[in-house]
Amino acid sequence: AFGAAAIPLNGTTSLSLTINNPNTTLAFTGLAFNDAFPAGIVVAATPNLTNTCFGTATAVAGASSVSLSIGNLLPSATCMVSVDVQGTSVGVKNNSVSASSAEGGTGNTATASLTVGAPPVATKVFGATSIPLNGTTSLTLTISNPNAGLAFSGLSFTDAFPAGIAVAATPNLSNTCGGTATATPGAASVSLAAGTLAAGATCTVSLDVQGVGSGVQNNSVTVSAAESGAGNTATASITVVAPPTISKAFGAASIPLNGSTSLSFSIDNPNPSTALTGVGITDALPAGLVVSTPNGLTGSCGTGTITATGGAGVVSLSGATLAAGGSCTFSVSVTGTTGGSKNNVTGSVTSTEGGVGSTAAASLAVVAPPTIAKAFNPTAVAVNGTSVLTLTITNPATNASALTGVAVTDNLPAGLVVATPNGLTNTCGGAVTAVAGSGSVSLTAGALASGSSCTLTVHITGTTGGNYTNITGPVSSTEGGTGTTASAGLTVGAAPGITKTFGAASIALGDTTSLSFTITNPNTTLPLNNVSVTDTLPAGLVIATPNGLTGTCGGGTITASAGASSLSLSGGTLASLGSCTFAVNVT
Repeated sequence: AFGAAAIPLNGTTSLSLTINNPNTTLAFTGLAFNDAFPAGIVVAATPNLTNTCFGTATAVAGASSVSLSIGNLLPSATCMVSVDVQGTSVGVKNNSVSASSAEGGTGNTATASLTVGAPPVATKVFGATSIPLNGTTSLTLTISNPNAGLAFSGLSFTDAFPAGIAVAATPNLSNTCGGTATATPGAASVSLAAGTLAAGATCTVSLDVQGVGSGVQNNSVTVSAAESGAGNTATASITVVAPPTISKAFGAASIPLNGSTSLSFSIDNPNPSTALTGVGITDALPAGLVVSTPNGLTGSCGTGTITATGGAGVVSLSGATLAAGGSCTFSVSVTGTTGGSKNNVTGSVTSTEGGVGSTAAASLAVVAPPTIAKAFNPTAVAVNGTSVLTLTITNPATNASALTGVAVTDNLPAGLVVATPNGLTNTCGGAVTAVAGSGSVSLTAGALASGSSCTLTVHITGTTGGNYTNITGPVSSTEGGTGTTASAGLTVGAAPGITKTFGAASIALGDTTSLSFTITNPNTTLPLNNVSVTDTLPAGLVIATPNGLTGTCGGGTITASAGASSLSLSGGTLASLGSCTFAVNVT
């Protein structure tokens, strides 16, 4: 009897030969046998030979037989010779032997069979030679039973994946090998336990796997069966291709409104052995940032097409190629059309082999120039009168940063000069030039905190009558560039003129003549209000009785009381270049 019905190729089991003496009164001597093994069976390397039949048992490691000589066996007794044997070739091994003795001659032929089984043959294959990072494909293990007469039970394996492979979120596990196949989403292995496989049959275990780490993933597995032990090592490889990576940067941290800077893109292929094709990216610029005209495009990316149309809000790359481990860089010029912080995040970079990668972000501050407003107070003065000119400069709310180098020059129109003294006040910092008697006011090197305003005031004198529109030069700053101007109006009014005439050069004592007044407005565009005058007559001349008043002066009140020594006008009005005349009699 063999110790097992089947063993794996090169496996071992015991072979026991049991000898009985059927005679109740006769002992055997010269007990002997020579068991010649069939091809494919030899004495094991460690024979573990035992003998209870006395005599000499012989079993040499690697020999193709075991023998006994000069054994002894008492009447009705039983003895045994046992040795470990090894299967060196596959198949059913039929082993026969007869024992003999001096007294009884040769007995029966004893036969036992041992099946030496070839182990299962496994192959495995991925559904694709490469997949993108986080992409999926199938993994199929095909198991064959090469034995014509030996079915497998206890068919099993554990396929431990390399670090870059895991069971897909939806495993799609299938199994035709019986037993229990296990593949948990996200796990690093697939296994089979207690499978069965008929002689000469084939079965499969398949599932979907995901690439979770880039690089070449070499995957090996060994399948075993209870009857044959472990078979070959089945190996398959798949390349998990990482997507390209991207970075971007603006050429400056900030630019003035309507200023320009570069926007650079760098794209890298992180795969040391796989080229990438179909590399593409779309970068939608934030509102207030456009491609410059001209676009200033430099650099390239393989044979890819870079689209950057002047005035557009999009930069894109398509159809680019990157050699294994390679990179490319290109840049365009962009212009800030509105103030504020421009946070620019690209779309995801992609490739045919590596799938969808990451985005890239960069920020640019577009700094609006300061704004300026101006006002005169009062808005109308007499010739040689003084008004206060106020310039208010503001750092716009869209700016997150301070402004330095704030500057503006206000050239006054002819007829207006800086007063003496100039009455200067300044909260803008920097240096103010406002020389008394000069025709200009200027600020240089001012500073404005974020969101703040400052004022500059100076007294202005009107030296010539007229309506003056005063427009500053553009306000500017180092960070925000050149802004707008500011305008304000000031009216400088010339005083009315007056003439008077007596109706006669001389009169007799006690006689009467007329006294006429003509008041004129010399201003070409300025009406005059509250026109007034008082005339105190010299001693010996009084208002006649009756006063003989004639004429008016723009609705004003003329006071000329009979016998009085003075007369007056108040509240009169005169249109520009207008005049009025009135007269009284004097005695």
